[in-house]
Amino acid sequence: MPLAESERERAWDDFIVSGREPKIAPLILDSWLRSRDQLHVDPALKRSPLVLPDEESRERKERLALLQLGLPFLEHITEGLRDTKDMLALCDADGYVLTTIGHWRVIE
Repeated sequence: MPLAESERERAWDDFIVSGREPKIAPLILDSWLRSRDQLHVDPALKRSPLVLPDEESRERKERLALLQLGLPFLEHITEGLRDTKDMLALCDADGYVLTTIGHWRVIE
């Protein structure tokens, strides 16, 4: 039987304050444990922080710089690729796909 909202809220409060694992649905408990133990979510926060961690912010800036560097080249060869059934992907060193160009069916 699912917990009523107020029961779930009490279970959450007890989980946060005491650290005890409440008797709730395993799926919910797994999420709470993962949030606390792996993701280190601060339960006192009313909303997520809007600032990216330094490392993620740096990675995004690097990817944007790489994309801006590659765009003139991509624009130059875009027309040629449209007439073929090929595509080109611009990726960073980690394999993160920044953009793709070429035949729409291949890209899709």
